[in-house]
Amino acid sequence: MSGPGRKAFTLVELLVVITIIGMLMALLLPAVQSARESGRRASCQNNQRQLATALLIYVNDQGQFPGYRNRIALPNATNYVVGNWVVPLLPSLERADLYRNWQTGTTTAVYLKVLVCPSDPPDTTTQPWLSYVANCGRPDSNLVEPTSTPQANGVFFNHDVTISATSRPPTMSLDYLSQNDGAATTLMISENIDATYWTDINEVQVGFNWEPTDSLRVNVPNARGTYPRPSSYHPGGVIVSFCDGHQQFLRDNISPVVYKHLMTPNSAAAAAAAGQSWPPLSEGDF
Repeated sequence: MSGPGRKAFTLVELLVVITIIGMLMALLLPAVQSARESGRRASCQNNQRQLATALLIYVNDQGQFPGYRNRIALPNATNYVVGNWVVPLLPSLERADLYRNWQTGTTTAVYLKVLVCPSDPPDTTTQPWLSYVANCGRPDSNLVEPTSTPQANGVFFNHDVTISATSRPPTMSLDYLSQNDGAATTLMISENIDATYWTDINEVQVGFNWEPTDSLRVNVPNARGTYPRPSSYHPGGVIVSFCDGHQQFLRDNISPVVYKHLMTPNSAAAAAAAGQSWPPLSEGDF
């Protein structure tokens, strides 16, 4: 019961207050979501910076990029285990303990935060999830090209092959990049929401591709198990790393030709091998 001279809110006043609160919340929520996404994007970019740095350390030590599949020799020198492009980077990611396990044949698989985009969080951290994939160029199964120029099409190749005097897998070096389209305009790694585990070794699981048909584009839906493309849950595009080590937010509305340019270390040779001719790339295109 109200005391003398005390007036309660009327229904109209109460509705006005509720409306004002609702309007303030509507204004505040996008700002909160934007700040949250900004933090996630920064974290994803930092993850890729660590991976790109580890890759360039490997390249400086070995003179070439790792394959998307690699043979890791065991102590007896006659057997090996196969690991993807992530495994050789483990020492530079401060997980030399895991790499030593792989070198002895124990393919230890654990969750590593640096390999997971916070905008693509897993349901559980009990599996070796992977958000980032390597530039594998044209899909191996569809590759029709002069055998003398496989490097024109991508950066990471299948190194799980027997090496002989007449048969060696293609490799990619910084020298090749600098003598052709350049490391700063050649993609190295990207996000892919359909990537699987960092212990997997198949091209569709740990890499991303391009195709002459323009069927593979940034963030365009693609059935799981088919040739992968850059994709993320970041609005408007994906975070990628280039072969010189820098990161960039790649818009998902870039043209298919620009995408193919960025995928290929030697665009002219790659286009010719695909029976196409692409206009020159302008840095303003992406």
